[in-house]
Amino acid sequence: MANASTFSKREWELIKNAPSWVYAAVSAADTRQEKATLRNVKELKGYQAAVQTYESRCELVQAIIANTVDIPTNIKKTRLDDAIRNLAKINDLLKKKVGRAEGEDVRDFLVAIGQTTAEAASEKVLGIGEKVSEKEAAVLDKVRNALGATSEHKRARMEADLAQQKEKARDNNQ
Repeated sequence: MANASTFSKREWELIKNAPSWVYAAVSAADTRQEKATLRNVKELKGYQAAVQTYESRCELVQAIIANTVDIPTNIKKTRLDDAIRNLAKINDLLKKKVGRAEGEDVRDFLVAIGQTTAEAASEKVLGIGEKVSEKEAAVLDKVRNALGATSEHKRARMEADLAQQKEKARDNNQ
């Protein structure tokens, strides 16, 4: 089971701020100034509710939630490319330092945070329209790709795990 001590201080800083990086990416999706303020308020409320109410048995997800207080100002004001780059670094750390199942739990948590944040600033008017704008949907795809959280990524990790288990079983039988 991974926790804060699994990572260096610098790595843990990145991991514990993972929800903030997701928020930064989603909030950067729509930069139209006239809608930005209201959208950001709604997105921030959605983000906070999503983090506070997310339930997981994964110790690492619980540790991230426990350490998620406020979004650091430097992250709030970051550009989309920087947020995506940091999410890719987080994915690299998950691949290197935690087991597949635990990494999947963290990725699922972060994708859920992004989805809920995007839905909080719904494009719907009187129940008509999209729950997530096209720009937000595109950003959510970038978030999934950066985190390695697409179904293709998950399948590839599962197949690699199965191949590794088969190889271990073969080695043990020799």
